[in-house]
Amino acid sequence: MSRIFPIDMANKIGIIACKSGVAFAKKVCDELIKISRIEGDWEEVGIRQSEETTFANGEIKTVIKESIRGQNIYLIQ
Repeated sequence: MSRIFPIDMANKIGIIACKSGVAFAKKVCDELIKISRIEGDWEEVGIRQSEETTFANGEIKTVIKESIRGQNIYLIQ
């Protein structure tokens, strides 16, 4: 099977969860880790550190607190 990304990039999955999605993101991570143990596809799966700021008008800004370079990142809202 050919891969779209080089092997070192395709093996890391990061999840960024908004405040309302943290519980669901943890469940997603747990399931991805189970799959990874069986199939051995990913060397690293986890929720990445981020911080949210909510403005007076209701808009939300998310700041990622660690490097996500070279990872496949998914956002759970």
